[in-house]
Amino acid sequence: MSNNEPKSSAGDQSRRAFIRTTATAAAAVASTNIFRTPVYGQNTAPSAGKVLGANDRIVVGYIGVGGQGMAHVKQMKTHASANNVAQVAVCDVWEKRRNSSKAFIEKDSSNSQVEMFSDHRKLLERKDIDAVVIATHDIWHTKCAVDAMSAGKHVYVEKPCAHNIREGQSIAVMGFPIGGVLGFKPVTHRGIISAITPIALPMPASRQLNEATVQRLRTGTFDVYQLDATAYPGNSGGPVLDVDTGAVIGVISMVLIKGTKESALTNPSGISYAMPSSYVEALLKTR
Repeated sequence: MSNNEPKSSAGDQSRRAFIRTTATAAAAVASTNIFRTPVYGQNTAPSAGKVLGANDRIVVGYIGVGGQGMAHVKQMKTHASANNVAQVAVCDVWEKRRNSSKAFIEKDSSNSQVEMFSDHRKLLERKDIDAVVIATHDIWHTKCAVDAMSAGKHVYVEKPCAHNIREGQSIAVMGFPIGGVLGFKPVTHRGIISAITPIALPMPASRQLNEATVQRLRTGTFDVYQLDATAYPGNSGGPVLDVDTGAVIGVISMVLIKGTKESALTNPSGISYAMPSSYVEALLKTR
């Protein structure tokens, strides 16, 4: 890095203090009419000092109302009246979170009526919503943000904006090797994601193929990770890790073996399948 770079406008502030200060300022701007762009065919932005009315109200929906999402809900409710903000919709895969966030917004407010959604796309169909706050699990940030912008909404999305799992990505798998045969110490193996593929098993013989089977092989019902990694049956249920960040991106759900369970030690197939962590998280939230 060059020593001739211009000094940061943060002056003597530490990097952490600078980020905290700018983040606070950005949040304040996002919750007010400052720099607000015209919507719904308006030809001019609201003039300074104008008395705000129903036509100037910012209608907001929330996608993801866990810990971080509820922090946004609470902060914006505190200043909703001053900033002419209406909180009208919440979306989360967990019913408990939907109910609690709805109850919080509607508490002590006779004018608040909050609609709940489990699918963010249904929330985005509401034409009256101007902006959405996205605080979902990381790997859903991109999908929800793109869908929201495509629907003409203003978007605030938590970092990271994207978390891409790609074919060829290096991964590590952990677990116990075939139960107690090799002891009870967990082991780690490295490999790659060889394919992101629909969840469907190939037929062992071509004579078993038919039109319905081919269609399932092409589309399946949802995508899973096919791993080129030496994983044993004892690895099932173990985490799949991004070797660069340590993030858990999946869970081993199936290991392909050529014969008996024990033969996997001497004759492993090297092919495993993993469920993306987003599906596992959604399943846990329904319990």
